[in-house]
Amino acid sequence: MRIGFVSTYPPQKCGIATFTEDLARAVGAALGTGPEPHIRVVALEDVPCGYPFGPEVGFRLRRWVPGDYREAAAFLDEETDVVSLQHTFGIYGGPDGELVLELLEHLHRPVVTTFHTVRQKPTPAQRELLHQVAGHSDYVVVMARRGVEFLERIYHVPRRKVRFIHHGAPDVPYGPQGEHKEALGLASRPLILTFGLIRRDKGIEEAIRALRIVKEKGLGFLYVLLGETHPAHRRAYGEGYREELKGLVEHLGLGDSVRFEGRFVDRQELLRWLLACDIYLIPYPNLDQITSGTLTYALACGRCVVSTPFWHAQELLAEGRGVLVPPQAPDDMARAIVELLGCPERREGIQRRAYSFGRSMIWPVVGKKHLELLAQAAQKAPHPYVAQPG
Repeated sequence: MRIGFVSTYPPQKCGIATFTEDLARAVGAALGTGPEPHIRVVALEDVPCGYPFGPEVGFRLRRWVPGDYREAAAFLDEETDVVSLQHTFGIYGGPDGELVLELLEHLHRPVVTTFHTVRQKPTPAQRELLHQVAGHSDYVVVMARRGVEFLERIYHVPRRKVRFIHHGAPDVPYGPQGEHKEALGLASRPLILTFGLIRRDKGIEEAIRALRIVKEKGLGFLYVLLGETHPAHRRAYGEGYREELKGLVEHLGLGDSVRFEGRFVDRQELLRWLLACDIYLIPYPNLDQITSGTLTYALACGRCVVSTPFWHAQELLAEGRGVLVPPQAPDDMARAIVELLGCPERREGIQRRAYSFGRSMIWPVVGKKHLELLAQAAQKAPHPYVAQPG
């Protein structure tokens, strides 16, 4: 079975790009093959200069060029038996990414679409687009159970098409933080971590305000913000937000307690930081987020997560697997951090419950489930092409 993936792709710095590379590897491993020749990637490009993709990328799709979508469909018809398409608003061309329909309307191969964003309150155009993408798909996948409900109730996607599969995560052994702190050259004080591509809607300023309260309680810690500014945000706004955060740190007297690691790290280093942290902090103000790869990684590494209650966090951190705090409420966030730092036994219990639950989210498990679904889709009849008006 030849499988095609349509998505952003490394070295593009994007969470969905990393997800797709990991998924392709996991599906290839479950298939019992290497990436070649059974895995082919159509990689989206968002800059004219392009990216130095690996050999598994067989087609470069310039997101702003309508003709590329039709050519990508022809490539997939020729080179694959079934297609895994990754979808979120903003990675395909058009105001809401509607150019993806150019590909789907011309594609004859069965399609399994993974929705990384399913908004509870979409605009009418977003609702119609997601409905059409699902209509062109044989199955659709969501990574939070609430997404199943939203697709059926808000977007009118037939329940028979929808499947829930966890976001994948690396499989790492459970263990204490000490050796990982030592490897990173860190002191033994508690490490609080947030990682990801930084932009203004991540709520980092609220985390910093909360940590000022923690410090006033006399507790020592190091807060590390790991990750560079999101490339699209940097192109639009420069490094203004990061500079604002640095200014806030100095203003609140946290200069010796907060460290900015403004770079994109590879998986090995990322896992080292995660395994070293005592608390993983997610201060997102937007509670409509249905999927979080950073949360998935932290949970699967068996780390104690303090998070605002966005949809994915509500599900993954239930039953004592983490701590939820209200958004934009630094007092509540500080209180949770102080309590956890003061009670290692409680942290250890949360970590163990998180790690145990995370075994269902490791890439070998997730890759096998995606492969099974792709194999089901591949048995279906090819899609007929219906010319669109105009």
